[in-house]
Amino acid sequence: MRPFTVAALLLALLAGPSAALTNPFSNLFNKVVTTPHDQVALPGVPTTVEAKFERDLGLGYANPDLTGKEVEFFYGGASIGKATTNGDGVARRAWTTPAGVTGVLRIQYKMTSSSYRNSAGSLRVFVSAPRPTFVFDIDLTLSDLPEWQVPISGQDAPAFPYAPEFVNHVSGAGFGVIYMTARDDALDVRTRAFLRNQGFPDGAIFYNDLGLRTAEERAMLSSSNHGKYKTRKLRELYAAGIPIVAGVGNTPTDAEAYRAVGMESYILNPSDPIPAGSVIFNNYRQLDAMLMTAAKRADFQRQATAGQQTLTFWQHDLGANELSILVDGVKLSPVVVAGSPGWVRAKFFRLAKRGSKLTFQGEGPANDFAYAGNVDIVDGAGAKVHDGPNSWALLQTAKGQSSTVTVGP
Repeated sequence: MRPFTVAALLLALLAGPSAALTNPFSNLFNKVVTTPHDQVALPGVPTTVEAKFERDLGLGYANPDLTGKEVEFFYGGASIGKATTNGDGVARRAWTTPAGVTGVLRIQYKMTSSSYRNSAGSLRVFVSAPRPTFVFDIDLTLSDLPEWQVPISGQDAPAFPYAPEFVNHVSGAGFGVIYMTARDDALDVRTRAFLRNQGFPDGAIFYNDLGLRTAEERAMLSSSNHGKYKTRKLRELYAAGIPIVAGVGNTPTDAEAYRAVGMESYILNPSDPIPAGSVIFNNYRQLDAMLMTAAKRADFQRQATAGQQTLTFWQHDLGANELSILVDGVKLSPVVVAGSPGWVRAKFFRLAKRGSKLTFQGEGPANDFAYAGNVDIVDGAGAKVHDGPNSWALLQTAKGQSSTVTVGP
């Protein structure tokens, strides 16, 4: 939710014609501004596509969210389903990426009601086979501009010397690039313009959710909590099988998030003490010399391969949407192949280890149940992380029911 405050309104007025008060009494209730949200996924696996909708009163940052509105999503001209906007004005729809198709896939969307204007948009899903991926913070990591100036002139921010060249070296090495910022998506246009103007390579951008509607949104107004947001988002990407091997930032909260998920952490000229386990660097030429050697690139590739984990088990009487699977509370994206028996497979990265809790959570109708057998987790090197018994076990798949297994060989 966007907090409607005097400060936010002043920033919107200062931000220029794109965000200032532009004829607020014209089409006051039916004009929409929409923000597409990027996604990253593997080919042929379930993911989630989403976009945000606000009533366009010409107030920029302070536009109110549109809730309870139906939105339809399309790929290749065909509908992939509908969703309803939540309390933040965000519509989310589950979708399985096409098998064998990689690249930047475009998902079109629009509100189904003809009462609203300008509701159509296009979001991007970055699809590739598993590859080493870097995640980059933006403010005072790539953008050399005080954060308070970002809502006013973030698109014109200078980049740190050699930062665009380094990120392009990462991309040119065949690695994935993700931008993960504590900014709210209200700054999406300015953020994309900064990256484009400074010559950074294309990549998915993930934003924090700042606001006043929920306790979680209010907590994110404090920068001390930004590490929690990034940790949660990184674990979601791990659950989707994205092999993020290194993170680049500038704050203790960046280091906190990167180390919490087990990736290598590189911190630029921190002004505060950094938790143990991170590497501090002074400039991007230094970082390039450390990370872009042939030996280090090969090490990142090894990490990306070995960290891949695949959960498989045979199932009997299990419907496609009757079960959620979680590792230590992080929800996976399983593919369920019907049959009697059929099988279930989920690909993820680095989440499961000895002692982790593997939870089977029911999502089906009352008194529903199924059977599972031979539950295994194998890493990218072929080693078994979990070796379940070959016998069948009862799964309570009614909503609200769950069973938990401790991971171990």
